[in-house]
Amino acid sequence: MVTPVQLLVPLLFLQDATAPYTPPPLPPVPLLERWVLENPWPPVIGLAAAGVVVFFILNARGGGGARQGALAAGALALVAALCVVTSFLVTTQREVLVQRTRELVAAAAQPDLRALAPMLAEDVGLRVLGRAYTEDKAGIVGLVDRYIGSEYRVTRHSVPSVTAHTDDGGAGSAGAAGGRTLARVRVEVDGMTNRSWWRLTWRRSGGAAGEWTVVHIEGLQIDFVGSEQMPR
Repeated sequence: MVTPVQLLVPLLFLQDATAPYTPPPLPPVPLLERWVLENPWPPVIGLAAAGVVVFFILNARGGGGARQGALAAGALALVAALCVVTSFLVTTQREVLVQRTRELVAAAAQPDLRALAPMLAEDVGLRVLGRAYTEDKAGIVGLVDRYIGSEYRVTRHSVPSVTAHTDDGGAGSAGAAGGRTLARVRVEVDGMTNRSWWRLTWRRSGGAAGEWTVVHIEGLQIDFVGSEQMPR
């Protein structure tokens, strides 16, 4: 007799096999640092809402409550404004890496080989769906030119999601010499949409003013493509 558990187990395996691929995430950014330096809008909205609530509570008490409420709301608004100003004045290296990743994808998708080549380190490596490629920097640029520039024409591209991590991981990342980004890439080729996940390893030379270049490119997942279909 087949038990309900025996029927359920194959269904669970089938569900897992067909579930959307999700790559291992990069280490998270400390929440306070992210809110203050990169995305101030959650705390700004929270502080604004808190200011309104405090004002109404104190104002309802009568007497000098209205003045106290206005002062408290003003103080919270000032903190919110400082969060916004700080985020505009400070550009973290994570934000730089996110922008560099978008530029790299754009250069590869167009393809713009003159823009792409300087973004690759001389010792750059490539690995796609578990297969390592032996091509050097010039060879990788040649692959982009051959497949994206000739065989497959990308008509549109976008990067819906990019996360970044620097090796030191802290707010002092201006001195970081290494980092990684994880990008979700969407392209349209011959009227068909394809999505993929890519992990890029970056290196910066020349100190705090140095440029970030890619030292390793890894294709983690490509819709409808298996490792056996990758060109050699």
